[in-house]
Amino acid sequence: MKKAIFYFYEALRLSWQAIRSHKLRTLLTMLGISIGIFSITMIFTLVNTLQYSVTLNLSSLGSTILYVHNWPWKDNSEDWYKYFNRPKVSLMDYEKLNSNTLLPSIFLTSKTVLLQNTKKILPKVFKL
Repeated sequence: MKKAIFYFYEALRLSWQAIRSHKLRTLLTMLGISIGIFSITMIFTLVNTLQYSVTLNLSSLGSTILYVHNWPWKDNSEDWYKYFNRPKVSLMDYEKLNSNTLLPSIFLTSKTVLLQNTKKILPKVFKL
């Protein structure tokens, strides 16, 4: 038991002596550790903030809102051409949806609706 205490004391004495004799290396090591801890803390904070922001924005959509668009809400990097050729959402599509649904809000995400060869800019929210 006395040997273990002696070895522990000797290790502390040698480490303190190494720290005092190599001040620049000690300073740079402490700086690197501090920057690392700060970086990891900032990354976790940023990820939590982004997660909270996305959750808040998605929860604000609500469960009674219908979004209509010619592109699906998924990764379409492989078959984008198929969705690119889909027709844009028209006012007739909106009227059909409006007459067949009981939802309080319908959003058409296409701002420009073609009406008999004339372009008309419509607001995104049609029914509230």
